[in-house]
Amino acid sequence: MPRGPVRVLIAGEPATHSAPALSIGSVLQEEGLQVSFSEGAETTDQRRWLKLVRSHDLVIVTVYGKPTRYFARQLHMARLFGCRIIRVWVGTDVLRAADDPEAVELTHFFGRAIDLNIAMAEHLVQELAQIGVDAVFVPSVSQLKPDSVPDDTRPCPAVLVYLPASRKEFYREPLIAETIAANPDLSFIIVGDDTHCLAHFGNVESLGWVSDMQGVWSRAGVLLRLTQHDGLPRMLLDALGQGKYVIYSWPLQGCWYATDAESVNAALAEFRAATSVNHAGMEAVRRIAGDGGAQLAAAVRRARRSTSRWHSFRGMISAHRRAREPRQ
Repeated sequence: MPRGPVRVLIAGEPATHSAPALSIGSVLQEEGLQVSFSEGAETTDQRRWLKLVRSHDLVIVTVYGKPTRYFARQLHMARLFGCRIIRVWVGTDVLRAADDPEAVELTHFFGRAIDLNIAMAEHLVQELAQIGVDAVFVPSVSQLKPDSVPDDTRPCPAVLVYLPASRKEFYREPLIAETIAANPDLSFIIVGDDTHCLAHFGNVESLGWVSDMQGVWSRAGVLLRLTQHDGLPRMLLDALGQGKYVIYSWPLQGCWYATDAESVNAALAEFRAATSVNHAGMEAVRRIAGDGGAQLAAAVRRARRSTSRWHSFRGMISAHRRAREPRQ
């Protein structure tokens, strides 16, 4: 059996800002695994890439756009050196993988290098199955460690909205604007939008990109998240874990389901009437993703590379060299 800590290399999407790679790496480290980031070596520096994969047991990949054939070949090279390859699916990547026949074909080509597909929401497993990708469900991981919330705590009055500047249509900016205009008595905190497109509303505070959300969470009582597609976003888990209410465009326990102006405004009316924090949401997130980090670490450990020498190129070279050594 392999000995020592599992060595994990995270590749694919850059590990910047709120990238899932950052949370994945952090929770795996907390679970006792050794984690490194490729920093783009898989596409920019083959010598460095080969050096990295030779010193790791597994490669975890996140890919939002269409995967390239070159990247797939690099993963096959990593397998020759004994690495297992895990692809983690978080939401938008599933939507893009099924965009058109070319995207599906590229997904299958890329998938030949993958030993295990992990989907971080149960419905993503079903969506992937529709395009011929087998995946297992492991819940999204959250780095937030919320404090205990007293039973009699009233929700904070502000509405929190994540609206990234580069994806306003995907996050339904027109509906957000309509909601803000229809609820002038509520304060809206907008994060992620460096263009501040909604700052002209008198009840909006537009913060742009926020690196540390803890101070923002302390002022918000409800998260408004309206998307064209979603997985099991960490921001949603963070909100529920702190007892915040969530208005969400996908059905999920502990959330108010809303997809249009009428249903959003009805949910906001319920929020106004709330006299305590969202205890149902706190319980729901404990059931859904309470041990997501441990589950992910367990899945990674199970996928650790085989040490059978005939399985790895490195093992074959070592065996050949030993065979040529003179016997004592």
